[in-house]
Amino acid sequence: MKEILVVDDDPGFRIPLVDILRLEFPKERFRGVADFDCAGALLDEQMAKVMLLDICLQGSGGAHHGHALLAMARDYQVPVIVISGSEAELQTARETHEAIAHVLKDATPQSFTRIVAALKLILVAINGHE
Repeated sequence: MKEILVVDDDPGFRIPLVDILRLEFPKERFRGVADFDCAGALLDEQMAKVMLLDICLQGSGGAHHGHALLAMARDYQVPVIVISGSEAELQTARETHEAIAHVLKDATPQSFTRIVAALKLILVAINGHE
């Protein structure tokens, strides 16, 4: 069964988000990953149904690997919700990459609600129902 990947290097955001998503979507499988290598391997293995991606994902040397993962997801036709704490990064992602949704993240309940709503729309489109 394919999984919904939550790719974010901040465990303080990733872990509660995965917990909330599991409660909201009990029929789906979720996997939280913190790094480019793990996320890239799961995309290569075609294990992703949808990817929620922190576009500012840091790699070795501080390089941003989020854009590379976004390109990989596009190649594998995996829908992506781009999340970021930076409005500037979200704007860059809007202008340069195709993604289903772009959500500004913070630790507020509203941020989690926006992500849940975006994912719900994608899952309805994929699954044909809620």
